[in-house]
Amino acid sequence: MPRTIYMPRPLRFAVLACLLQVIGGAQEPDLNVNSKYIVETVEFRYTKKPTVTPKQILEIQRMANLEVGQRFVQDRFDSLVKRLKSEYHAYKVTHRMEKGTQPDHVKVIFELERHGFEINAKTSDLKFLYHSKNNFSFGSTLEIGTGGEGALVAGVLTDNDLTLERASGIRGGYRHDVAHRRVRLAVIGETFRTQWNPSTQSDAGLYRRRQSLEPSVTLQVLPSLRLKAGINLQRIETQFPVARFESSHALISTLRYEQGWDLGTATRNLVVAGYDLRAAARNIGSDFVYARHAFEVGQTLTLPGKQAVALAFTAGTLSGQAPLYERFVLGNSQTLRGYNRFEVAPFGGNRMAHGSAEYGVRGLRILYDRGAVWNDGKTPKVRHSVGVGYTKVGLTCMLAFPLRDGQMIPILLLGYNF
Repeated sequence: MPRTIYMPRPLRFAVLACLLQVIGGAQEPDLNVNSKYIVETVEFRYTKKPTVTPKQILEIQRMANLEVGQRFVQDRFDSLVKRLKSEYHAYKVTHRMEKGTQPDHVKVIFELERHGFEINAKTSDLKFLYHSKNNFSFGSTLEIGTGGEGALVAGVLTDNDLTLERASGIRGGYRHDVAHRRVRLAVIGETFRTQWNPSTQSDAGLYRRRQSLEPSVTLQVLPSLRLKAGINLQRIETQFPVARFESSHALISTLRYEQGWDLGTATRNLVVAGYDLRAAARNIGSDFVYARHAFEVGQTLTLPGKQAVALAFTAGTLSGQAPLYERFVLGNSQTLRGYNRFEVAPFGGNRMAHGSAEYGVRGLRILYDRGAVWNDGKTPKVRHSVGVGYTKVGLTCMLAFPLRDGQMIPILLLGYNF
């Protein structure tokens, strides 16, 4: 008579699973049921138009390795979600899967919704500079998003580098992007108090303060071509011979081209060119009448081994009667490095030409500048300077030397983003 063997229930289940695996060749079940599906499409949907470009999203998708036509991999999906939330923290990122148009296919869908309020500091506008002859310059611009494509703009600045004056003040305004960010509308206001170097104290065109209001529209004509047009309304409080207010209203137009090409492994060529026009006339209420033209062209070649060669040329002409802030200046952190701008031309000039060549490798920079600023009808005096420095993550330390007869006192430049 056969004996009945009592076996506890958990043990019976374990034995049964082993028998099924041996008899039927059963494999260990996949913990993620979605892995049997093939990714048909990866879609990104926006509740509000984002600042995330399709190119950026494709780059994130490539880095996450979530590929269309391959089986769904949960780890790669989670990696993409994590990367999206990290890179675009101003957005609420949600995700889901939908049934595809073909059997055993799924659509992976991400939704990005911009938060209603955000603060985004533009590091590209952050500047801090020490010039051993002109002292300190610094400033920054802050953008406060209003949701959608608009932003409030606020900034503070004290500049003793790019113009004849030291201008200290604030700026504020509003900008709004439309037509998928191909058009930008902006209104920016500024108010500055000015200080003057002793070498310019005898000039009758000095002013105590100036305010400006600039409405403008910027069009992205082509991916590499941008056009800006508007009007700059300036109100100037003169200092000599008596205090009074004058207006300097100018139509502005800027055309800028920027295009890069990959020439091979770790080799890239970048070309930039620009033209800027500022024209003031009586029929727009200006007390000054002038036309200012400025041109620039540059090329940067990035080479293997963290090397770079940069060439740049700028030129400009100014005709008519213009306020001092419109006059051309050389001898600062960007031109004729090694000279003091008041040594080159205390009152600036209405003609200017400048060229520079620079070589960099792993942060080390070697440069050569050549240029002249003068008034129409005068003979230009061409000056030369050389410099050596080191740049790391936007921070720069540089010594620049004027090439001239006699004493060659170097100029020290320290700062961020110049």
